[in-house]
Amino acid sequence: GGVDAHAMDWVGQGRSWPEGDMAGSDFGVESWVAQLRAFVESDELQNYERVYVAGNSIGGLVSALATARGDGEGRLRGCCLLNPTPFWSFWGPGGSPLWNGTLPGPPLLEAFGATWFGALKDQNTVRRLLGQVYAIPERAGP
Repeated sequence: GGVDAHAMDWVGQGRSWPEGDMAGSDFGVESWVAQLRAFVESDELQNYERVYVAGNSIGGLVSALATARGDGEGRLRGCCLLNPTPFWSFWGPGGSPLWNGTLPGPPLLEAFGATWFGALKDQNTVRRLLGQVYAIPERAGP
């Protein structure tokens, strides 16, 4: 029993936020699907007959797309969607209607994103949001 779990960081998200040398690179749903498929086919996962992926938020959309398209070897068998958000789903393969994902992004959108995600990761915001969905809100933290 048991399973092995491996994690990856999407390029352009989390600790992989692109730096100046990545200007002109394209980040979006299709590039993340390609990144996930490359991870599934990587040496790190080659010894696994079956691979299941899980994705949270935009990762849910990317996991669903990658799983639906397959990995060419038949090892990618399914996905688990964790909090898949419809916010990203209207973007489609061409990217956002406001921006195609090529860096650098438009200054107004970058400023909005920095403010938005800064507020989302604020400890008080996280506590309030978790308190709304936990069965026992006190468990959301101090």
